Amino acid sequence: MALFAAGFSGAVLFNMMGLPYGTVLSGSLLAVAVVLFLLRCPWSIRLGLVALGASIGLVWSWSYVQREVRWTDDYDGRVRTLSMEAAAYSRTTAYGTATTVSGVVDGHSFTAVLYGEYDLSLKPGDMVHGLVKLQSTDTYWGEEDLFYGTRGVDFTMRLYDRHQVQKADSIPVRYWPLYFSHILQEQLGKLLPEVEKGYAVALLSGDRGGLSELFQTQLSQSGTNHIVAVSGMHIGILMGAIMLLLGQYGWKSSVVGLPLIWIFALSVGMTASVVRSAIMFSLLLIAYLAHRDNDIPTTILLALLLIILPNPRAILDVGLQLSFTSVTGILLFSSRIFQRFWTSQPIQWLVSQHRIFRKLIRPVCAGVASSIAVIPLTMPLSLLYFDSFSLVTPLSGAVIVPLIPACFLLSMIAALISLLSMPMAIVLSYPLQWLIGMTMGLTRWVAGLPFAWMTMDNGYALIFLVLFYGIVLVLLLDFAQSIRLWIPVAAIGCSFLGCLLLSSLEYDRAQLSVTMLNVGQGQCIYVESKGISAMYDCGGEDRPAARAVSFLHSAGRFRLHVLLVSHYDSDHAGGVPELLRSVRVDTIYLPATADDGDMQAQIVAAAEETGTQVYFVKQDLTMTFGASVLSVYAPVFAIDGNNGSLSAHWRYDQFDVLMTGDMDTTAERILLNRQSLSAIEVLVAGHHGAATSTGDTLLEQLTPELVLISVGAENSYGHPAAETLERLRQSGASVYRTDQCGNITIRR
Repeated sequence: MALFAAGFSGAVLFNMMGLPYGTVLSGSLLAVAVVLFLLRCPWSIRLGLVALGASIGLVWSWSYVQREVRWTDDYDGRVRTLSMEAAAYSRTTAYGTATTVSGVVDGHSFTAVLYGEYDLSLKPGDMVHGLVKLQSTDTYWGEEDLFYGTRGVDFTMRLYDRHQVQKADSIPVRYWPLYFSHILQEQLGKLLPEVEKGYAVALLSGDRGGLSELFQTQLSQSGTNHIVAVSGMHIGILMGAIMLLLGQYGWKSSVVGLPLIWIFALSVGMTASVVRSAIMFSLLLIAYLAHRDNDIPTTILLALLLIILPNPRAILDVGLQLSFTSVTGILLFSSRIFQRFWTSQPIQWLVSQHRIFRKLIRPVCAGVASSIAVIPLTMPLSLLYFDSFSLVTPLSGAVIVPLIPACFLLSMIAALISLLSMPMAIVLSYPLQWLIGMTMGLTRWVAGLPFAWMTMDNGYALIFLVLFYGIVLVLLLDFAQSIRLWIPVAAIGCSFLGCLLLSSLEYDRAQLSVTMLNVGQGQCIYVESKGISAMYDCGGEDRPAARAVSFLHSAGRFRLHVLLVSHYDSDHAGGVPELLRSVRVDTIYLPATADDGDMQAQIVAAAEETGTQVYFVKQDLTMTFGASVLSVYAPVFAIDGNNGSLSAHWRYDQFDVLMTGDMDTTAERILLNRQSLSAIEVLVAGHHGAATSTGDTLLEQLTPELVLISVGAENSYGHPAAETLERLRQSGASVYRTDQCGNITIRR
């Protein structure tokens, strides 16, 4: 079964990634499987099972796409009047409320995420009837909707104003687990303050809506993001508590545990990692009841097979991949790592002092061992999907992870008790509040440590990876058992610090460095000159502050001397409040213009909270910036919006860099008339390369050698405009774009 499941799963993965000639390959594999079976050798039968599984996997995944996915393309972009049933509670997003719904269109059953206005509040079982625009989540030809497609969602829909809602009299039985989870979340809201409630709700349900963006970034940086993602760890904690009460692998634990783990899985929405864990524990308990041995590799692969059978696209889910690689790493390496820690002389001396130390240190060693064990397999995936990886995961495993079972179980117990006796639950909420506060405090502390985060923004990170895996490979060899533990730890530490030092020297050697970060449809530019650092804007569509902090930490930078904000649009300033709370900033320069929204107020509040000096630019400023000179040009129009942009001009010797925010051509001409600007080397295209910016007058007077464009791939604005690219081509400037190049660095 394990070999068949491995072949099936591998074929589904390659087919979902766009493997060509899948039908031909399937037939070839089937023929190979038949030949191998006819040989009747042990090795040929094993290979035959793999080939047979791969052949069936290719056919199954291809037929799934044709049967369940392709039809949605015919409705992509259409507007239809539909009746739908809410399959979950509405949640608030940046685009209004979002609700998972189900329905039928022209005989096709579908699952969709319905976006409506903020006053649209649905519960499971409610019916909504109205005009919707359908957007297919077909990811077979692209990855733009991979998040929904891997979860079995066929469409995302926008609900128009004219609609009717029919409230359900009661919650249908099939939605009772969701209803129960919703009730527990409401009870936690009555017991805990807002911040602690958000953490407790995330632990129990995976809903991160109550967590600030800053804290979510800190979870990623500390390597504890899985804690609030309702992963297999939560099923493990639940089963651990059941086994502690009813006996390990007893029939009572099996009978009670089997239904409870599936009720919990249903209550949190059957996420891939939870389903994986639920299947594995179910197989483990069933094996005990049937008096059969449980083969771990078979269990892992069978769990994967059962998950991707109903939805082969699920194999592309990042959470599923990280879940399986994590559990595989733990099974392969954690026992060996734990023994190395537990038998080391310092640990043995410590536990010999008192038996209480044995009880306290053993779970810490187990947590550290598990955290280290997942790194070799999860690090490549994390770097592939997120371009970053937490280097303090082992420390989190020692000081944070051991507290999670208590937080999880105490949150659940307090919510359950509140349904029976609110006074008793309130008493229990005090230690729970303290425990959650301590856990969140430790998360912030670990995330704030120097060098906690590694990104792939420079080649030295790749060198470190090669050295890291080389050391890990040596440790897996038999003779490595005689090597003292501190030697590989020191080797990894020295490798990392050496690569970090070399990376830092790249900036120290340059007189002026400019890096445009890839933040999608937004802008964030880092500038450094001889130890003095600045950032121009911090906004974008994908957590720009987190990307900025990750970049700074990977370069060994933990302070900004200057932060400049061109204007208050979210794609330029949306990440500034979080950045101020994440990195020490000496002075922030803001345009002295009105703000129709509340972005200016948010930035000023964050600056006051962190002790950053705020300066509103009303007149032009000039200051020494390391080996260069920085000129800050006040907005040419005292208005909110693009033409109220603050400009920045760096000069070193004969090397000039100009940034104009979102100015249009009219504002550019006024800027040229006010300032004595001549030929420059680097120009940042205005307004992400929009047709109304970076005009002929600017290009003719400045004659830039290089033009940088910060733009999101396939953005809905059509940036950069064809007219702008043509003007740049005629000017003779070389053009570099973040959607094509990623981060762009220029050094002088």
